[in-house]
This record gives sequence, C-alpha cells and structure tokens, in this order.
Amino acid sequence: GVADQIVALRDEVGPFGGTRHGDGETQMFSYQANGVATAVEAIEADEALARRHAILTSIVGFGPTVAATLIACLAELGSGSRRQIAMLAGLAPVADESGERQGLRVVWGGRPGIRRILYLAAISAARHDPGMKDFFDRLTANGKAAKVAIIAVARKLIVLANTLIAENRLYTAQPPKYA
Repeated sequence: GVADQIVALRDEVGPFGGTRHGDGETQMFSYQANGVATAVEAIEADEALARRHAILTSIVGFGPTVAATLIACLAELGSGSRRQIAMLAGLAPVADESGERQGLRVVWGGRPGIRRILYLAAISAARHDPGMKDFFDRLTANGKAAKVAIIAVARKLIVLANTLIAENRLYTAQPPKYA
C-alpha cells in the first residue's frame, strides 16, 4: 500500500539534512541529488503520492527536494492537527520552565531533518511569498529575532502543508483559514 511505498521511498531518499563529509562532500552531494531525482520518479509513479507532491510544490518555498523529503519522512502530513504536525516537525514552542524559573520557549524534539529542510524553505518563502514576507516583517518589527521569525515562518509552512493535504487542494494566494 501507500505506507509501504513511503517507507521504501524514505530508505531511497537518504539524509537530505546530512553533515559535511570533507573530501567526499561532492560525492555526497551527487548521491543526494541522484536520490532526489529517484525519489521524485518514484513519487510520480504513484497517483496518491504524485498528488501530495503537486500540492507541496505549489507552496512558495517548497521545491522537489522539500516535497520529496516531507512525503518520505513525514507520512502523517494531512492526518494530524496543526499542533501535532508542528511537534512532529520539531517546530512547536516548548516551555523551558521549572518551579518559579521562567525560561524562553524553545523548539526541539521532533524530526531534525524535517526541521532543517523547513528552515531553508522558510528562508525562501520569507523572501518570495508576499504573505510570508509580511508575516516575517511583522514579527521582526515587533522585536523578534530574525531566526525566531524564520522558525515561525517554518511552522506556518508545515501547518499550511498539513491543511492543504488534508483538504486535497493546491496552494493559492489566499491561504486556508487555520494555516
């Protein structure tokens, strides 16, 4: 079924958020690029996965690599609540408090590869999507650090992707009500 295809695809895609490998860095990049091409071919061969891929690539900032990674590594996309998806992606703010001590909210846990790739997609979306750019600018104007604002954009993107897949529709300039 689709679950088996996603597991096979995840094994085939490999680590997109991998580490540098010194002299073998070019070889690793070539491996990852071939993995993306192979993953996209496998996705396009299945109708359900191809529809998810089309929905994800319709979002500004999401290219074939981001879409393939989300399909392969976040199979729950479209079936969870916005809070659940944000936690799975490691983008939900978690309180760092104990007793009377009040710490800052931090993002941790979840799937680090997903968080890394969504961070990069958020940078692109904050530059090229007017709605996300306005959101980013509003946060930074209100005193949020740029990295905090980028994480907020990344969370907004994963919630948007979850909503679009759940509703089985492509992204338009007017985002869904709860994204």
